[in-house]
Amino acid sequence: MKYNSRNEIILVARKLPDCENLGIGYLLASLQSAGFQGDMEILNDLRDMNRICKRILIERPYLVGLSLPDGGSSFFALALGEFLRRKGYMGHITAGGGFATLARNWLLERYNWLDSVVRFAGEVPLVMLARSLKSKPEENLRNIECIPGITTRNGDGPPAPVMDNTQIKIIPRHSDLPDILKYKVAHISATRGCPARCAYCGPAALRKLEWQEAKSAGFSVSEIRCAGVGGVRRREISNLCDEMELLYHKKGVRYFYFVDEHLLPFKESEALDYIAKWKNELRRRGISKIGIGCMLRANFLTPKIVKAFQEAGLVRCFLGLELASPDEFKKFYRKGDVEQALQMIKLLEDLGVATICNLMLVHPYSTIETIQNGIELLGRIER
Repeated sequence: MKYNSRNEIILVARKLPDCENLGIGYLLASLQSAGFQGDMEILNDLRDMNRICKRILIERPYLVGLSLPDGGSSFFALALGEFLRRKGYMGHITAGGGFATLARNWLLERYNWLDSVVRFAGEVPLVMLARSLKSKPEENLRNIECIPGITTRNGDGPPAPVMDNTQIKIIPRHSDLPDILKYKVAHISATRGCPARCAYCGPAALRKLEWQEAKSAGFSVSEIRCAGVGGVRRREISNLCDEMELLYHKKGVRYFYFVDEHLLPFKESEALDYIAKWKNELRRRGISKIGIGCMLRANFLTPKIVKAFQEAGLVRCFLGLELASPDEFKKFYRKGDVEQALQMIKLLEDLGVATICNLMLVHPYSTIETIQNGIELLGRIER
């Protein structure tokens, strides 16, 4: 089959208002650095379906990737895959994301139009898949089954390259940056992973499987831990500031929203050192008068950390509160201290940081008493 598109690969994903799809930005940057031409199509609802299908049928990329980050947002992407096949698209369709990884065998069994699934982080496997499809199309299936991190109907194939730290060195592609209050906004990431194993968190299940994948590749426990598998992998401050410098000076970004679970080191001394080095590096690059937004875990914060971070530019914080009692924290394998969280919320607000928090008021273990406790806890947040 001949293809007439300069875009060899099209990745389809959801993009919410005033947001970027940072995961797709990383994949496109990886493909570009390997010499491939790729683009993103936004699929938010059924009204986007005909437009995307028409473009793919006209341009005929040899690879279409569907983002399946979670079950709830996967309906339209799966419908698109079915639609493409019925309309005559003959190229390779793969899927990736957290939900795709966890449900890969179910997806391949249920949807006969789906050719493969990319397990875990896709930066390395997707490039290898694209290279295999382009070089020897007549041997596609046999080649694909030998790619680490690719699952087909014949099974998982070689272990995914979960020990590879390429992903945290890549600067993602940023396009169509949103505006908030007339300021350009960029989504950005300083880390990959999280050491917590909260029972309500999908990525926690992925991290357990990621560890198993590394073991099946023959790595020792010490090697796996050293590589950060199943834990936190942190970008070098210089690499992070390279991205911020590009966004600040070239694209006019003034508000940086970090998508990390908790972007700072966990110990107070390490967090303070990190903030100081980060602040100095930004100043050296001529980056000033910026706003930083992020998520933070209350149990890793102290007054010194909060004050230092606010002075470095923190203006908005999504603070994890989650649950209202020690018993609820225990049931979900979550560490937390309600009183400490309330103290941090008050300190952040006193410093002028817009603070948002969430509480799982209703969950599988809820009782009338836990719901009442949760409501009373919310009442203690004065502002």
